[in-house]
Amino acid sequence: MDKFIEAILKLLPFSTWLEQAGLSKEISAGLSVVMVAGLLWWLSIKAKKLLQRWELQKTAKVLDPQFDYAAMRQATRYYIPTQFQNASPAREDEPGFTHQHVIRSRLIPFFIKIAFNVKAESERFYLILADSGMGKTTFMVNLYLRYHGFFNRHRRRKMRLFRFSNPDTMTQVAAIKYEEAKDTILLLDALDEDPFIVSKDPAMTDAQAFQKRLDDIIEATRNFAEVVMTCRTQYFPGQEDDPYELKVKRPDERGFYTLKKLYLSPFTMDEVKQYLRKKYGYLPFVHYNKKKRALQVIGQAKHLVMRPMMLSYIDLLVGNTRKLDSDYAIYETLIEEWLKREADKRKFREADRKVFIENLREVSDQTAFALWQVRQVENRAHLTKSEAVAIAEQHNIPLRPEEVTGQSLLTCDGAGNWKFAHKSVWEFLLAKRIFSDTAFARSFHFTGMDMVKQFVGQKLPGGFVFVEDGEFERGDPKHKVKLGGFWMSKYPVTQAEYMRVTGKPNPAQFKNDKNNPVEQVSWMDAVSFCNQLNEQSGFPKTYDDKGNLLNTDGKPAGQIAQVSGFRLPTEAEWEYAARGGNQSLGYAYSGSNELKEVGWYTENAGGKTHPVGRLKPNELSIYDMSGNVWEWCGDWFDEKYYAECQGKGMMEDPSGPASGSDRVIRGGSWPHLAEGCRAANRGNDNPGNRYYDIGFRLVFVP
Repeated sequence: MDKFIEAILKLLPFSTWLEQAGLSKEISAGLSVVMVAGLLWWLSIKAKKLLQRWELQKTAKVLDPQFDYAAMRQATRYYIPTQFQNASPAREDEPGFTHQHVIRSRLIPFFIKIAFNVKAESERFYLILADSGMGKTTFMVNLYLRYHGFFNRHRRRKMRLFRFSNPDTMTQVAAIKYEEAKDTILLLDALDEDPFIVSKDPAMTDAQAFQKRLDDIIEATRNFAEVVMTCRTQYFPGQEDDPYELKVKRPDERGFYTLKKLYLSPFTMDEVKQYLRKKYGYLPFVHYNKKKRALQVIGQAKHLVMRPMMLSYIDLLVGNTRKLDSDYAIYETLIEEWLKREADKRKFREADRKVFIENLREVSDQTAFALWQVRQVENRAHLTKSEAVAIAEQHNIPLRPEEVTGQSLLTCDGAGNWKFAHKSVWEFLLAKRIFSDTAFARSFHFTGMDMVKQFVGQKLPGGFVFVEDGEFERGDPKHKVKLGGFWMSKYPVTQAEYMRVTGKPNPAQFKNDKNNPVEQVSWMDAVSFCNQLNEQSGFPKTYDDKGNLLNTDGKPAGQIAQVSGFRLPTEAEWEYAARGGNQSLGYAYSGSNELKEVGWYTENAGGKTHPVGRLKPNELSIYDMSGNVWEWCGDWFDEKYYAECQGKGMMEDPSGPASGSDRVIRGGSWPHLAEGCRAANRGNDNPGNRYYDIGFRLVFVP
């Protein structure tokens, strides 16, 4: 041992300094080894970072202008390896869903070691599905870098990475010659941002336009060795078990290739903690308060903050004490904190700081609106630098876009195009505008904008679901009805909501749970509730004192389409929503052919109402439309009305007869047999009556 220590002391000369400081030979040798090991570890970390920076810079030059260095650094800096699973994470909210058969695995090793391995049987065409902010682009960037990495011994082909948001992407892909394509792996990011998936042909539905565009893309990429695309899940709802057959024959004569669907997994809590340690440091006491607040934020809105995109902006949330219990609240806070941070960078005086914040807010709002206009006309989701400058000048905003730099929500890419750092930020600003601009709200098309739907639905009290415009056949005799889009409350109005809005005592017979639907309310009570809610929410009244509909100017409405705000659904709207809108599966009841799955009626209600949302929803995620309580509709009742409609051809947004003695009620209730709870069943009652099995739900139109 002594000889070993002497050898260390000779090998590491600076150990002599430790001896001179009074330490023993043994301690000096031990500390020397630790110091050398630490130095080597530090040098290895520095070398690794330099190598990563060099690889990023080299790759950024190859991918420019699709990806720049800043975007790639952000995608790799705190990267947690992407997991995928065989079932959509959205299904985990379904009643009765079990995790028993959900299989998770790391996605990049799957592609590099298996899918891209020439010796393995490959599907060739892959679709990575995930909701907004789940890290689709981050995954693609890291897959590209890992595949081209120095240590990847499985690399046998070339790889190209493109973004669908660039309108020239498919032109560039088509320009790749066959000889190169057959030995190239093609990565295509964000199919949902492709400017050509939205239908511009009135004769073609959005679903048809999307399918045609996807077929065209597959046809254009069929010569590539492998094709991997990412897309938001909304374009393939509930289709995880359905093969999407492509028009490309397999070489083994086993028919055609299918689109292999893989779903990105949200972060687990362990992965969130791993991310926070990477970001704030591994030692527990380093940035302790930030880590603690971050975990509190995650606890408030776990489903959203488990997404990598939102964690990348966690700095903007940890300093805010607001309750962040919804997507809307999180994005609203995120943007407000970003505005403050941009102002703080410039070290303004307080008065100038406030002016800057308001100017930047206005630039962001107007940029979001301009992007929406450009998207409708030119199929692109960015503004040129000159267009961005023009927005500031047009609205007399003394702020030029180039003042917004760094880790900003409003960014400029390598080609000089201005857009938002993430599409969901843009969608949030559009959702805000829907509440302040009636003309914009009524002209807005939600295709490809699933987060806008989500934001608006959360902003409305009690939770609302958007029911897309469409046509259906109703009634006996049958007649065709065409409806514009509207928002319908997910649940009947509860006792708690009724008391909160009206300030009145609970009128219900069954008071065992304040989340039970309110009952013993007349039709006039229901329209009075609508007016009070409109007033509290900043919207005009929708009814006069006699229950007649009013337009936005407070004058009698000639058509239901002139009414904005909260109101009772028309009978047509109610039935269309109960049947599942244009997602209808033809069920007898709202959401099922088995009433016990979706509704409380005489056989399972136990002689009373039940809390809303306890049973299965229908296709639109709307609850309790069959059973529990009857629901008031806005229409007068007339037995002959349907026969009159049949002779008028297509009825657009019908609101019922002009007069009558009874109002329509729909849905059946807890003391009724199953027959009375069918989605097609009609009921009626005097608008002044109050019964223990009649309540109501709301419709909202901006």
